[in-house]
Amino acid sequence: MPLYTKYRWKNLDDIFGNHKLKIALQTSLEKEDKPHTFMLTGEAGTGKTTTARIIANELGCHKNDLYEYDIGYASGVDNARNIKENCIYPPMYGKTKVYILDECQSASKNFWDACLKILEEPPKYVYFILCTTDPQKIPKTILTRSTKLKFDLLNDGEMKLLLDKIVQLEGFKSFPQDARKEIVKVAKGSPREALNILDLVLEIGDDGDVLEIIKGYSSTDEQVIELCRALIKRKTWGEISKILKSLEKVEEERIRRSVLTYAMKVLLDKGDEHSANILNEFREPFFNSGRPGLVLTCYACLQ
Repeated sequence: MPLYTKYRWKNLDDIFGNHKLKIALQTSLEKEDKPHTFMLTGEAGTGKTTTARIIANELGCHKNDLYEYDIGYASGVDNARNIKENCIYPPMYGKTKVYILDECQSASKNFWDACLKILEEPPKYVYFILCTTDPQKIPKTILTRSTKLKFDLLNDGEMKLLLDKIVQLEGFKSFPQDARKEIVKVAKGSPREALNILDLVLEIGDDGDVLEIIKGYSSTDEQVIELCRALIKRKTWGEISKILKSLEKVEEERIRRSVLTYAMKVLLDKGDEHSANILNEFREPFFNSGRPGLVLTCYACLQ
């Protein structure tokens, strides 16, 4: 089992970092008149969906009364109508019914229009938890009806504590400190990324090999920048395809964020129309389309 799955938070006390968020969440859940719509925002891999399930449990929701929708796939008005119709019926097993709408920035205008009434006046036993990496795309009418909780990336100190804790729990007393520091540097605040890297090297006995692998992992940053430059300069598809093949093990969202940042800087500095086109092509996350979506988006940038 991957480390990030094995050590996934199971209750509010497990939430690592984001102390202010945890306090705000606990306060909200202790109220007699609890909010019926929560919005969890933050970068990928910071714990939004896991926390949404914890909130559902805290609200007294039985697993059979918990409904999770990946809005990247279920963004249409028909799904919104299904949710509205399902809300009419009280929970069969627990005290509440909870609807987790993951990646809800992908929802269509018609979806939100159809859901607005039920979000405004839900039955007393119904709660909604909206998870998003891009709250700017959520209509204001929805934002103003939500209790917003933002997950921040971990700082270096928090990341080191997390790694120390997991290494200890896994029973490895001699894992090198230099390797821990390098993981902190490479993960850039993402706990999921840090545990993925740790998983890759934890059982390797040679300290030199461990550092080499982690640094090799971080060297992909240079390859991502190479991809950014190639897209800006409209290099041939053969050249871009070669770079993409070298990035097969790099998370698509990490590549997308790097391309967006690079293209934005070029646009601000030079007012380059092609960089604006790249920003437009890379604006949607790859959570659902994955590697094929990344490849297609890069190809579209050359057209």
